[in-house]
Formats: sequence, structure tokens, C-alpha cells
Amino acid sequence: MAKIDLDDAKTWVQTALALHAHDLSKAMANRYQVSSSTASAALKQLELAGVIKRSGPVNRPVFEAASNQTIMHSYSFPLGDAGSIWERDFGAALGTTVTDKSKRELLKSGFIAAANNAAQHSRGNSLHVVLELSAAHIELSLQDNGIGLYKQMVNAKQADDIGAAVELLTTLQSAPKKSGDLAALSAIAALANEFDYFLIEANGAHFPVAAAPQELDADEEWFEQGTTVILELSLAA
Repeated sequence: MAKIDLDDAKTWVQTALALHAHDLSKAMANRYQVSSSTASAALKQLELAGVIKRSGPVNRPVFEAASNQTIMHSYSFPLGDAGSIWERDFGAALGTTVTDKSKRELLKSGFIAAANNAAQHSRGNSLHVVLELSAAHIELSLQDNGIGLYKQMVNAKQADDIGAAVELLTTLQSAPKKSGDLAALSAIAALANEFDYFLIEANGAHFPVAAAPQELDADEEWFEQGTTVILELSLAA
């Protein structure tokens, strides 16, 4: 008997809700080629996980997004317009949970900066983005598969870490024109100050160093394979 991958369903349902709020069970059965009972059971699990909620009569429920959401998308380079991608794939999900417009704009700015950096400098060919949202917290992570600007700077400056490269590059601030490296670091430093938690893992290098994990778990080995940017915001009042 066919089964439904709940992790995949968590992403699929965010888009499906806009089209199938009144017939979500049928849409899920068609999407995953499963029986109506299997689809109904999966929807119940998504309800219990806080991903969706229902209203209306028992025999004709209406579904909508709840507070706990996980949205995942992968992109190939060249990326295209990052702002349009954000609005299409992630922006709508924030509407009911992130009521503070300034925080929505901050998340969008963080996505655009990190996504464009990956597309322009990573020397990779893909970007994987995960948005995890609850009523109290939001985490946005972007991972490319290249050796990006930050690791390149560490190597070029023969520095121990991204933070050390930053210190070396700040000596250029008095020059008539900032280097591209320094401008990029200045933009990232400004973003880092806006978020409750900010971390770059660039092929084993970190920024800021204080936020770097002391040891990587087995499921975190992918940090060594590209540049990952993690942005977190508290949504508590």
C-alpha cells in the first residue's frame, strides 16, 4: 500500500491549501496516489503537528494553515530574481503567523542577501532552502553546494576563520573604495546584528565564531560541503 511522506506533505500542503481548502483530502489522495482513508489519516497527522487546522462541518471541512510549518525548496543556478522567489515560495506562509511587517521584511532581506551571494559567488550549482515556522519562532536556512565568498576570503587571507578574515579586511576601510570582500562582509555583519541568531558555516569556517558548534553531529556533516546561512527570529511579543 502506498504511503505518504509527511515531510514532503508538509511542504506540498502549504501550496495546496490555496487551491484545495475545501477538498484537501481528495487533492492529497490524487497527489500521492493513495486511498482516501490514507489521505485523511495523513491530514490528521498534519493537524496534530500544528501544520494545518480545520473548521466547518465534519463531513465538509475547510482547511487552512496553522502555526507550525516547514517549507523546503531547491533551486538551480542561475537563480533569477530572489525577491520574486521569496514572495512566491515563502512570503505567503508568513502572512498569518508573522504579523510584524518589519520582521517579514527583515526575513525577506536576509533571504535575498544570502541567496544572491550563493548564486553569484558560491561556484556551486544549487541552493536548498528550509523555512521552519512556529507561533513563537522562525528559522530560515540556506545551503549551497559550492565554495563561496566567505571561505574564499579565509583562504586568500590565510586566516583561521571568517572572523579573522573580517579583522584583516577592516584595515581597508580607510581606502577610497571598499573592496568587494569588505562590502560583502559589511552587509552580512549588518544582517547578523538584526537577527536573534545568525550563523554562517562556510566549508568548515564560521561567522561569528562564538555561534559555531563545538562538535558536529553525524547529521550535520553537510556543513563541510558548502556554505550554509542560518537566520533565526523570535516571534514572541
